[in-house]
Amino acid sequence: MSDTQEILENKDFYEKKVSDFLNEKHHFLIPSYQRGYRWDSKQVIDLLEDLCQFANDDNFDNKKYFLQPIVVKKVDKEWEVLDGQQRLTTMLLILKELLDKYVTEAKKSMLSPKLYTIKYKSRPELDFDNPNPTDNIDSYYLHNAKEIIKNWMKEKLEKNEDYKLDEIIKCLSSANYKKLVYFIWYQVPENSDDESSIKVFNRLNKGKIPLTSSELIKALFIMDCNNKKDNKIDIYTKQHEEQLVMEWSEMERKFQDNKFWSFISNEEKQTRIDLLFDFVTEKKTQEDLDYSYRMFQNLFDHNVNPQNTELNQKWKDKEIKTMNQAWELVKKAYSTILSWYEDNIYYHYIGFLINQNERPREIYNYLEDEKRKSNNEWTEEDTEHSLRRKIREKFKIKNNQYLDESDIDGIEYGSDLVKKLLLLFNIETCVKTENQRFDFEKFKNESWDVEHIDSRNDSSLQQFDERITWMENVNKCLEIEIKANTPKKDEVLTKKCSELIEKFKNAGKVKEKDYSELYTEVNKHFGSNDGEDLNKDSINNLTLLNSSTNREYKDAPFMFKRQSIIEKDKEGKCFLPICTRNCFLKYYTKSDNDISQLDAMRWNNSDKQNYLSEIHKVLDPIFKHENNEE
Repeated sequence: MSDTQEILENKDFYEKKVSDFLNEKHHFLIPSYQRGYRWDSKQVIDLLEDLCQFANDDNFDNKKYFLQPIVVKKVDKEWEVLDGQQRLTTMLLILKELLDKYVTEAKKSMLSPKLYTIKYKSRPELDFDNPNPTDNIDSYYLHNAKEIIKNWMKEKLEKNEDYKLDEIIKCLSSANYKKLVYFIWYQVPENSDDESSIKVFNRLNKGKIPLTSSELIKALFIMDCNNKKDNKIDIYTKQHEEQLVMEWSEMERKFQDNKFWSFISNEEKQTRIDLLFDFVTEKKTQEDLDYSYRMFQNLFDHNVNPQNTELNQKWKDKEIKTMNQAWELVKKAYSTILSWYEDNIYYHYIGFLINQNERPREIYNYLEDEKRKSNNEWTEEDTEHSLRRKIREKFKIKNNQYLDESDIDGIEYGSDLVKKLLLLFNIETCVKTENQRFDFEKFKNESWDVEHIDSRNDSSLQQFDERITWMENVNKCLEIEIKANTPKKDEVLTKKCSELIEKFKNAGKVKEKDYSELYTEVNKHFGSNDGEDLNKDSINNLTLLNSSTNREYKDAPFMFKRQSIIEKDKEGKCFLPICTRNCFLKYYTKSDNDISQLDAMRWNNSDKQNYLSEIHKVLDPIFKHENNEE
């Protein structure tokens, strides 16, 4: 038996045609304890495709399509929606688009004013016809859904499949067509109170993937407001509920800020504000998804019936006994995280620790422990030293030994420490640079490689196309040297490179011996030429580069990499960490006494030494042993 059949056999549920909703008698209200509209493109398109398939198949035995339950309660002249608002809203958007573009004027005049209406109690100003995606998160999702519906229908029109849209219209707007679309309707008794309604909502939604802990927790807070209602304080309760919803919206809006979210989290959540409640409840990684909700449910149940519900020990430890106190704790936690984001030291050091998979609550507990252990008044300098100690724990060498400043020179390509050390170098450079913030959002939107600034002598390129691209990049650099009439120009090598490119392209393959000889000559030509070449796998020849850019000029000479970096930086097409930019622009080379500053074609040994000196200057204060700290 299907889920739909099972529901319809329940006498409390009955089928209701979508056309029954087009009678000017259905005005739906979405209560404030529910989240807003959140359907994404897949859910909207799945519904459209289902409707299209149903309306246009030749199986006339298949006369009914069910949209799953709508659970409502009559409140004055409105229907309060306890479950099904996502389907109701999407169907309204579909009907509006069909009426606007694909229904005859005669029928449009009959149906247009009769569409059912939806009002969100928490956002009564929502515009279903022209939602502005920048107004709020609900308008954002409404706007996206409208665009998806519009483009889906436009595509049908372009494919000359507008007849399929005509069939959908008939299934939705007609009362007697051969195929009809139905909602499954369930009405909660009108005499049930607000608390009962929220319990129905929680019971119906518990366990559904789209509904998250925070959304259920919000319902508990609203329910707590409703529990306090009586004739004397009803006005106060309404104001308290409105204040709570407003504060919730403000916090939710901040968590939707991608820069804020990328600072405090490495993952994407369906509802980002869940992180805040995980912070408050000190949820551990091994806990299930419903842990935070159960904690707040325990507090709520204890408030309602203290004799039958034992308060969780964590609430006792925090001296939290009421939902009001819990809400104050939530706001305090939010203020703490927000203050981290706004403070330069907290932002960069905690941002780094989060990137290394530390959890916000673990960092908070660590700092609180450090404060408790301190015998003196806690200062901003104490916070900085404590966070640096925490950062050092991410650079374990062996056993219980951690990296110190004397170990930096020995770090080489292939070490697990390289990428995080270079990231910290960029972040600490931003700490020390006025009005410069490391962009965690852009950093986390890319994948990153550890790149050799000056290419190694051993070629890592094996594919034909890769080798041809490398040769063409080399040829461009050689030709620039000739045009610039530099002392190091080599017309013989340039000619040889051009000829081999043509030869290999004509043959459709690379002759290994010829390619190997050219590779050796090119590396010798673009080598530092200022003494013995240093280890190219050393930290002084490594930087962070996004993977896509790195693949574009793999094994190319320094000069070509430098020119590519400059072009990308000018165009703003990719995120370049500050230290990567500084390397390729030779900002670490002292222009007043270093001739390598004038040679834009090579990454010389003196460049490497200057770069290493800067790494030490920036990072040594972090990696000093505790007893050496100032």
